[in-house]
Amino acid sequence: MKVTLLHTAVIRKGKFLHTILPIGIFNLATILANNNYEVEIIHLALEQLLNRDLDYTKFIPVDSDVYGVSINWYVHTYESINLIRKIKRIVPNSIVIVGGITSSFYAMEIMENVEEVDFLIKGDAEVPLLKLLNSLKQGKEDFENVPNLFWRKGDKVLNTGQTFIQTDLNSLPTPDITLLRNYKKYMKINTWGRIDVPLYASFDESMPSSFDLVLSRGCIFQCSYCSGGKYCHSLIFKRKNFIYRAPQLVFQDMVKFYEYGVRELRTRYIPFKGSNEYYNYIFDEMIKANITFGCRMSLWNLPQKELLKKMALGFQPLILEISPDSWDEGVRKYNKGPYYTNADLIELIEYSLKNNILVDLYFISGLPGETKQVHKQTCSKVKEILLNFPNVKATCFALSIEPASPLYLFPEKYNLRLFRRSFKDFYNWGEEVAKGLKLSHYLGLEFEDLSEQEILNRAKEFNAMALEYGARK
Repeated sequence: MKVTLLHTAVIRKGKFLHTILPIGIFNLATILANNNYEVEIIHLALEQLLNRDLDYTKFIPVDSDVYGVSINWYVHTYESINLIRKIKRIVPNSIVIVGGITSSFYAMEIMENVEEVDFLIKGDAEVPLLKLLNSLKQGKEDFENVPNLFWRKGDKVLNTGQTFIQTDLNSLPTPDITLLRNYKKYMKINTWGRIDVPLYASFDESMPSSFDLVLSRGCIFQCSYCSGGKYCHSLIFKRKNFIYRAPQLVFQDMVKFYEYGVRELRTRYIPFKGSNEYYNYIFDEMIKANITFGCRMSLWNLPQKELLKKMALGFQPLILEISPDSWDEGVRKYNKGPYYTNADLIELIEYSLKNNILVDLYFISGLPGETKQVHKQTCSKVKEILLNFPNVKATCFALSIEPASPLYLFPEKYNLRLFRRSFKDFYNWGEEVAKGLKLSHYLGLEFEDLSEQEILNRAKEFNAMALEYGARK
């Protein structure tokens, strides 16, 4: 049985956006390969970037028995459904399986309205996918033994209930990066873009080969705008606890990635109980083994200086990605799970400058509680930082609505009006954007005293300032 796992592109006005792959797709492919399935990951954005050909159907193999399609982030909703329908036209007898965060949240709506989807796995898929493929391989038509599964029987949509929850990351193999077609080129995609176009992607041969290192699953925090936080994970994945991979296995993963040619890691720092010992072990092993990576470290909170110094020894260069979101501490505290003061942030930036650490700051325009005065203050303070700290870069995103985020689930709490409340709404928005149509709503939300357009204008104003005054372009 041949299995092809696909992730689609998002193309806007000829520009490629959101080209990073969900890291879980590598775990799934590796598990299947270890169980003697012929499996390949094809990233259609990568193939189109390489070939400069917008017809992605040319890159879909026609000899697969099963196609797995990721609908992980809502921005891929339209493109993913379009891909599924084209697969069914190109390979009519094929089997299509869907998974990911967004498809898990909208599982029943997708199954009831997209007839081309044969199976949908809700939540964690490591065990369910293997069990489903084994059942299909044996010619079974009853899938009651497959957890987390939605499927069709005649006109009915059946599901087995969400009984599998991944609670042990130590049981997972090191992801086999080579299962991705053109994996070496994938590691050369600049996925973070520029200040003025922070989401657009292109190849950058001058950058180190970059890949994601998974330390944990879930989150100990919950931000108002995020569908990947603690509450949302409990809702979508039924996961009550934050789980992490043993540091010894993380280091083994790093060694293997180095053999694959990875020279820069994208990973995150989350301060859980015992995290100092956890991270110190990894950095000490790196130093002892004389393995040097660059690193883009996303900080969910600010680490102590001693740990930061160890990070800088272990990773060269080290780029810290920090999301204050707003310069107003009240707005930050209201919307973010992790909280720190502006004084704490400035102290970390000063320390970073002295220790040759780069800092990328990320802000969001339109957060609940952000007035025009607060926005102006944020722009003014960030301008001051950019002028005084040449190691800092800053970017601002316009707030948009994510399925399953607190803003989506409880709009009345935030005095928010939503324009997208269903999978179909996100699909229709994606179609409008992809076809260059006049958008009914760009961000999918507005406040009584703050329109979508004003939220967008604030982000543009910030980014124009950051581009003018930032020493790091």
